[in-house]
Amino acid sequence: MKSGKLIILLTAAGLMATGLKAQSFLAEGKWRGVFHQANGTDVPFNFEVSGKTVSTAHIYLLNGSERFPTNSVSAQGDTVYIAFDQFETELALKVNGSKANGFFRRKEAPG
Repeated sequence: MKSGKLIILLTAAGLMATGLKAQSFLAEGKWRGVFHQANGTDVPFNFEVSGKTVSTAHIYLLNGSERFPTNSVSAQGDTVYIAFDQFETELALKVNGSKANGFFRRKEAPG
């Protein structure tokens, strides 16, 4: 796969947009994400969030009935990071209510 950032848009399934306050963490439940590739191809994926804070969160990638755990979840400022250590990559997401925007990227080296 060609190196580079993929822009993604995520939406929480089953949440109503009215009456939601902006939040700094992903709402519990199933989410649908879409990678928008530079060539115009969209690649959808699904994941599930359990836990209401970064310290209690467990995030699973979904593939039919299969659930694959992610490695770790962290936050810095208004950004949530979901690590995929086996690939040295992460999702870096800015959360706003029932939506999140961000990037799938190589993990930054510890500084």
